[in-house]
Amino acid sequence: PYSIDQEAPSGGSISLDGGNAYNTDGNVIAELDSPTDVGSGINNCELSWSNGTTWIPVTDPTMSGAGLVDEGQVIAQYRCTDEAGNVSVPLTAEIIVDTSVPGITLVGDATINLTVGDTFTDPGATVDDPLVTVMVAGDVVNTAVVGTYAITYNATDAAGNMATQVTRTVNVSAAAAVPPPASGGGGGSSGGGFLVRPTVPVGQ
Repeated sequence: PYSIDQEAPSGGSISLDGGNAYNTDGNVIAELDSPTDVGSGINNCELSWSNGTTWIPVTDPTMSGAGLVDEGQVIAQYRCTDEAGNVSVPLTAEIIVDTSVPGITLVGDATINLTVGDTFTDPGATVDDPLVTVMVAGDVVNTAVVGTYAITYNATDAAGNMATQVTRTVNVSAAAAVPPPASGGGGGSSGGGFLVRPTVPVGQ
């Protein structure tokens, strides 16, 4: 006698990168746990990296999405078909692929030269990701003390991509020495500082 199997496989699971919200290298890993089928048994399983648009055969419980996923949100689906042709409800997992490193740009010059007593206000820096804040660290510039100060700027996005650190150098130098005023010369008609006595003839 023939048995009728109208029940699709059920259960199973799909996880992307261990459940992380972000991927930063484009190599998303899908970990798959096959559904069970109490009727005719599992025939094959498929995985979609494009929210069900295209499907590829599952050949291993761990599948790589390298070269198959684009930057941005990735919705993966996993389904299995039993020997009777019943298809399981696709299991879905999502992740955001973000491989872009934030870029930091200094406002103003990378090197600033000051003299002791000058006023200094850090011009700061900008980052090309509107959701990221630049973190400022390094030396605190003291314009009362001669020295070279380094201010560092860093940024990390939500995915964990770290910007290349940017540094501004601030040089504080001593004020130039002021030369003493020139001393004045003596009086006299000669202009050379000597007193000239008049000549008196002999016998007078």
